[in-house]
Amino acid sequence: MAKECSLCKGAFNFHIGLKGKNSDNTKLLFIANKPDSRVLENVLPNFDSYEMALLSTKTGKMMYKMLRYCGLSFDDIYWTNTFKCVLPNDRIPKRKEYENCFNRHLKKQINDFKPKKIVALGEMPYNLMFPDKGNHTTSLVDTLDYRGIPVFIMSHPGKIWYYSDIRRQEEFYETLDSFINNKVYNSIIF
Repeated sequence: MAKECSLCKGAFNFHIGLKGKNSDNTKLLFIANKPDSRVLENVLPNFDSYEMALLSTKTGKMMYKMLRYCGLSFDDIYWTNTFKCVLPNDRIPKRKEYENCFNRHLKKQINDFKPKKIVALGEMPYNLMFPDKGNHTTSLVDTLDYRGIPVFIMSHPGKIWYYSDIRRQEEFYETLDSFINNKVYNSIIF
């Protein structure tokens, strides 16, 4: 689902996200920082779907592995971003631009979708949803509450694939699976 937005000067390729066909049943919302400009500018026009374009990136492949570990696929989740557009020269959005998008679009998505659980990937979803908690750190893995919805805060999948130790990657998989499926690994329960 794409629509227009004129909040940020020069922004283009507004994209609301990927709503899987089973996401209304699972009610799982995944929120990343911003769209990968390579996906929206170069890759998406060559594929039939946003999911196929996302799977052409390392981050998308890592997310796919994590979802499979949890017994899910992109069909089972609503994947979106805090910031919805690409900026000229792939500029990183300013804090005010993130706040505009969060307040105008993401809050509405959350209200409309009514997720049972949210997975916040990276610093911007965390910082905007929980401004009173302090800045996000790359090692932060925590569960918080946003308007009565459990939110799992973790590193963005793009950072997780940097770990060369497969066991370290599996710890992220297990922790996410614990949150989504209420399982216990290494005495962790959510």
